[in-house]
Amino acid sequence: MVKDISIFKKELLSERLSKIPPAGRAAFAAACAQRLAPLYARYKMLTGKGRLKFLEETLDKLWAHLQEIHFPVAERSQCVKKLGKLLTDEDDGMDGGYADDALLAAIYAVNCSMGGEKLYAVRSSKYAFEVCYSYVLSRGDIDYHLPNSTQLIYSDPIAQAELARQQRDLDEITAACQEPGGLLALIPTLRARAIAEAITFE
Repeated sequence: MVKDISIFKKELLSERLSKIPPAGRAAFAAACAQRLAPLYARYKMLTGKGRLKFLEETLDKLWAHLQEIHFPVAERSQCVKKLGKLLTDEDDGMDGGYADDALLAAIYAVNCSMGGEKLYAVRSSKYAFEVCYSYVLSRGDIDYHLPNSTQLIYSDPIAQAELARQQRDLDEITAACQEPGGLLALIPTLRARAIAEAITFE
């Protein structure tokens, strides 16, 4: 169990991210966004709406950029705008909400790659965790009115798993950034693992 959940509060996460270089922050954000992509795929499957291929291609280009394959800033800016236009209608229910979280995590990850602003990485992290938080709450087995409801949700295995993934990624990125070429070598592992650890709730 991730006992010290305070590390995921905005201010403390921002402090940790400030200790790694911009590329490391973008890699952390990309991993968060990648884990959520299947939720957008589910939304596309259920509704027929959206542009799943575009989201997938954007994430592919982002990972390639992190491996020093050129992804022009102008193109990244256009991707952010196009992803923003894909945000769902309010009547699309919980699956629509999850799809929006996936899109927003990707938007902030791409934004983070254009300067390494730590706030963007914090926001990608936030959406990845809030998806899990919302799902646990939606099951109805935790009374939100209880004084310890937040702690109960954080203690749920689904929430704990995402907290642990983010903590592990931060630890590995921080360590890799201490070695020449370390982050570049870590990127394929981060990507493959984020794909394997897709959040689907199935």
